[in-house]
Parts: sequence; structure tokens; C-alpha cells
Amino acid sequence: EFLLTFAIAPFLLYRFNIQSFYEKQLNQISTFFLRTKNIFSLGFILLILISIPLSSKLKFQTNSELFFPRNSEIREVHDSLKKNYHSFIDLSIYVSIKKDKNNKTGNDSLYYITKKLTQRFEKLERVIHVNSATEQFFFKSKIGIPVNLFGQLKDRNPYYNADKNFYKIQVQFKEAQHIIDLKNHGLKQLLADLPNDIEVSYSSNILLMDAVNASVASSLIKSLS
Repeated sequence: EFLLTFAIAPFLLYRFNIQSFYEKQLNQISTFFLRTKNIFSLGFILLILISIPLSSKLKFQTNSELFFPRNSEIREVHDSLKKNYHSFIDLSIYVSIKKDKNNKTGNDSLYYITKKLTQRFEKLERVIHVNSATEQFFFKSKIGIPVNLFGQLKDRNPYYNADKNFYKIQVQFKEAQHIIDLKNHGLKQLLADLPNDIEVSYSSNILLMDAVNASVASSLIKSLS
């Protein structure tokens, strides 16, 4: 952009009629700024002082669909996936036992704690769907006996890692802002009464996007201030 601008600018100046400016008006504007420079300086210093405490109180909202052009094919596919599966807007919760010799929670207890958490997320108003290894999905085997799907997946189970012994709860939402609101205002309360030796962590592309957007926007506004 820099090279292009300076390469083209001289040719554009030939087509620019410098006489169209009135010298009197330019002088008046220049005189005005010279006469009021102290007022402007004090005003900008005041703006800087005000912006220092206010910049830390900035809040941002994240829209996961902002980058998809309207009436484009990718927007149509995204809307279809969102309508049918809500697949882009989810929060992954990981439940495990802390690595400590004094832990009192066993593997069976971890399963029931995960089940209790799954039921809590299912009761939330804005949650569309919840998946976890504690859910029961039965199908009939070749000999006609009902078999739980997750019990047969073993190493391929997407919601339980046998090697590391941790469970995953996938919570799906309709709007990206719902995940951010839950993380900021309700998630700690949901996990507050868990045993001390239980470790819970969470992840979401929406939270990552929100953190990046807030960081970039906040940095730009602070730089401008």
C-alpha cells in the first residue's frame, strides 16, 4: 500500500487543481488552530487521563458468523449445520482426578460425578443438547441383546479417555454469546460443590475467538487513546 500510494500520488496531483482552494480560507483555518492549540492540547491530555481508568472496563461481544459473507455458499452451509447440528457452537468440559496420592475419589465415583455434571448442563435454559460418556445409547446386537454404544467403543469413545482417565462433556448452544455468558457468570457456580481432588477444565473455539477479538480491539482502543 505504501509503495503503491507514493507511486500513483504524483500522477494524481497533476489532475488536481490547486487553485480551487482559496488562500483566505486556508489562512483562517491555520490561524484558528494556532490560536487554540493550548485548548486542544489540554483537551487531549484530559481525554488520555479519562481513558486510562475507562479502558479496563471495556466489554466486547463476539459473533461467530460475522466473517461469513451474506448470500454466500459458505454462509448457507454454516446456517444449515447450525440449524441441524449446532456443531460450531459448543463448550467442551473435561473432568478428571488430580494426580495426587491422597485422592479419595475413585474411577467409579468420577463416572457418577461426570453424570451429575451432565444432568446439570442439561437443565440449563440456553443449552440445546449435551453429550457425554455417561449417556445411554442402546442398540440391538446381532443376537438381539440391547448393548450400550459407548460401552462398546472402548479406545474410540469420543467422550472418555481410558489411558488418562478423563471424561468429556460436550455442551451445545444456539448462540456463541451464550457460551461466553455461561463462562463469565454461571460456570463457577455449577462446579462449586465438586470434591477437591476433581479437576475440571473447559475449552471452546468460541472462547478462543472471543479472547482474540477482545485482545485486538482493546489493544487498538488503548493505542488510539
